[in-house]
Amino acid sequence: MTQSPVEKYRRRSRDIRVKDKGVIYRRAILDLTRITEEVEKECSDKVKGHYVRLKKTRIIRAIHDLVDCLKQCEPQSVCPSCSGDGCSKCHGTGFRTKAGGQ
Repeated sequence: MTQSPVEKYRRRSRDIRVKDKGVIYRRAILDLTRITEEVEKECSDKVKGHYVRLKKTRIIRAIHDLVDCLKQCEPQSVCPSCSGDGCSKCHGTGFRTKAGGQ
C-alpha cells in the first residue's frame, strides 16, 4: 500500500517536529559538557578548588550519568504505532527514544 502525497507530507512534518524536540536534549548535553570543563578548571585552582577537588569524581560521574540519560531519552523518530499522536507504547509522547526504540 502506497502513501498519498498528503500522508507523506504529514509523516515528514512529524519527523521534523521530533527532530526539533531533540534540540533541547542536545543543548542540555552541551551545557553539561561545558560544566564538566568548568569543574576541571576549578579543580586546578589550589585555593578555590579545594572543596570541588574533594568531590570531583562524584560530580563528574553524576554529570556523565545525566548525559547518558539525556542521550537515551532524546527523540529519535515518530512512534510507528500511533504516527505521532501519542499512545501507550510511546507513553503519550508521539516519538521513540533510543532507550525505548530498541
